[in-house]
Amino acid sequence: MKSRFSMIIQWSTEDEVYVVSLPELGPYCSTHGETYEEAAKHGLQALESLIDAYQAEARPLPTPALYGSAVATVRDQTKKVVRTKPKNTKRLEGSKTQ
Repeated sequence: MKSRFSMIIQWSTEDEVYVVSLPELGPYCSTHGETYEEAAKHGLQALESLIDAYQAEARPLPTPALYGSAVATVRDQTKKVVRTKPKNTKRLEGSKTQ
């Protein structure tokens, strides 16, 4: 898949995982991985799923950010991380786990 959307991968000391943000697709578009490689793989899978969903609903995709433009991370915008599979039982304030 060729995509020009940003994928930001950052280590979370609090969660002890790499958190992946997809900033152009909204403040809650994120995933994570135990390793950097796993986080990148999950980020690409999430990106593909989101693009498929946009196309299935005939919605226009957001404009990808260009190199050098300001791109905020999910943590910067909301101060919380949405996780799909928590590593430990500690939950972040306001986060959702599935």
